[in-house]
Amino acid sequence: MDGYHLYLKDLDDEGIRRRGAPYTFNFQKFWKDLYSLKENKTGFFPSFDHSVKDPVENDINVTKLT
Repeated sequence: MDGYHLYLKDLDDEGIRRRGAPYTFNFQKFWKDLYSLKENKTGFFPSFDHSVKDPVENDINVTKLT
């Protein structure tokens, strides 16, 4: 779920302090990506860069196995 953290720029001080709490994740994007994977059998997913403490969009490519 690290890739689904809200960006630091999008959190207030309390959200940054409590990062990891359920409201600090982008669950809508998570469900959209999972649904897309189910439908298409392939997709791109975010990872997390710990050096900048933010997600990296489309960093993980899940491909259909043949």
